[in-house]
Amino acid sequence: FDLGALGLAGAAAAVVFTHMPTGTPMQQIFAGIPAALAYYVVNMTLMSIVIAMNEGRNPFAVFKEGMAWLWAHYVVYGVIGAGLAVSYDHLGPVTVLLFALPVATLWLGQRGYVHRSRASVVELRRHRDDLQHANRRLQRLLDEKRDLVGRMHQSYLSTITSLARTIEAKDPYTGGHVERVAKLTMLLADELGLPETQRRAAEVGATIHDIGKIGVPDSILLKPSRLSDEELAIMRRHPETSSYIVGELDVPRVVKEMVRSHHERYDGAGYPDGLSGEEIPLSARILAVADTLDAITSDRPYRPARTLREAIGEIESLAGRQFCPAVVSALDACLERDASLGGLFEPRPKRFPARYAAPAA
Repeated sequence: FDLGALGLAGAAAAVVFTHMPTGTPMQQIFAGIPAALAYYVVNMTLMSIVIAMNEGRNPFAVFKEGMAWLWAHYVVYGVIGAGLAVSYDHLGPVTVLLFALPVATLWLGQRGYVHRSRASVVELRRHRDDLQHANRRLQRLLDEKRDLVGRMHQSYLSTITSLARTIEAKDPYTGGHVERVAKLTMLLADELGLPETQRRAAEVGATIHDIGKIGVPDSILLKPSRLSDEELAIMRRHPETSSYIVGELDVPRVVKEMVRSHHERYDGAGYPDGLSGEEIPLSARILAVADTLDAITSDRPYRPARTLREAIGEIESLAGRQFCPAVVSALDACLERDASLGGLFEPRPKRFPARYAAPAA
């Protein structure tokens, strides 16, 4: 192939040279430029085609990558070749040796450089393939890690849910409270656009938010009537007890904020720290609404469950005082989209007149 390509390229250069004006030595020297370019075009085209066939690539891409930049060298070679011819005519065969040695040196150097460049390109391409393979393996490992983290989170959530149910089991009136509050918290977190990591943490916090009630005596926790002021003070210690229980656990900060601050009020009249407004973590403000809605619509020893309509009306009336207005608006949006909140509550009309007030008899 090399001999054939060089022969065709040389023939092309000779044809172009013979059709150029060569009456004077200077014209002969300048005629070497188009002749050399003809040589370059034919030789590089043939080389690009055979390399592309061998490597399964586009010939133009091969030419552009490894040969396009050589045209200037061939222009110089054309001038040198024509100069050699003129010198031979005037000085004889000795000039061949004078020209041949530096030209041969340059040609060998260029050829070696081209081969090294081509070898470097092949090596880089091999490394690229290795990197792509490594990236695919890394992606598989990342997918496996995400799957493992998801399963660990589910196992972790199941464990703390079981712990929360041990407390819930003491009170027959709060069956399913943990699951309902956790699900409603997630709905509100989605509506408010919490990031995925905070949503996962909020689900955990909602599940164990009442874990501190394990320290409340049964005589208070299960009392079939309203609590006295002294008993209410004991009951109100459970957020601090919850905070103490989870304080040394390796759980996200959001979880610790939720178990401690879900009884804070937007107007600052809550407990245990008297936080107000934006001082209360958003996750705790979300939990406060979810917890209250489920409490109002659940039976208690001292009162029967109220309807969803009544619960919404009460929460709406306390927006800006007990509850964060943004969270109440998010609840409103969730109800507009799904009147049963994912099956947690009985269906109801999409909109209530007069801000959820009961219709006239």
